[in-house]
Amino acid sequence: PSIGRLKLQQCGFLITGTLFCLCGFLRDSLSTSWLVTMYFGSSFFGQCGPNTCTFLVPAEIFPTEMRTFCHGISAASGKVGALIAAIIFN
Repeated sequence: PSIGRLKLQQCGFLITGTLFCLCGFLRDSLSTSWLVTMYFGSSFFGQCGPNTCTFLVPAEIFPTEMRTFCHGISAASGKVGALIAAIIFN
């Protein structure tokens, strides 16, 4: 069954965000095993939705001759953005 990239990302972000919020708000009332289970669930839905599309979209939009080069630049740009955000907010 085909879900589509946009719906896959939206559902992945929604479920991951919901589980993270539940982990944060319910951390005092849930057992450790439930918190770990919810965290693993958020990791699963993050990998299945947004992370999958992160690798799928560049592979589809770049021309075949330049695909690996452009995919590398895209990956490096994301890592530089994460580094800058970590430096700014630390």
